[in-house]
Amino acid sequence: MKNAIWLVVWQALMAVVVALAMLAINTVAAYSALLGGLICVIPNAWFASRLLLKAGRGDSRAFLRAAYVGEAVKLIMTAALFALVFVRVKPLHAPALFIGFAACILMNWIGLIFRLDFLGRDRTESVQTPTAADDWEDDGK
Repeated sequence: MKNAIWLVVWQALMAVVVALAMLAINTVAAYSALLGGLICVIPNAWFASRLLLKAGRGDSRAFLRAAYVGEAVKLIMTAALFALVFVRVKPLHAPALFIGFAACILMNWIGLIFRLDFLGRDRTESVQTPTAADDWEDDGK
């Protein structure tokens, strides 16, 4: 579950980086990109905290239920935040908003690729790959 926290932290950092890069266009693009990043980060932080509360309690059904409900609420929160930004924020640079959001979503994929093992742990320690020799053992027959 530490990975979920790290993912949210890296998403927030990505939102800031994209917003700083958008300063090259103008300040409207910069704050629009930051808002797009926050539209991703806020629901994900809520979802991660909800799962952390249920993790390790031994009831896998409750955890799965929390994951399903949490994912549904996260999607509703994301849609509501997009609507709120489009209605309340003027002026808004819509392409920058979506770029900021997409960059934070991209962190999910990068996290999966690298498995978010930024703490120095060997990424291969939990993966056990059978070798060809394992397939040809005769089991004493």
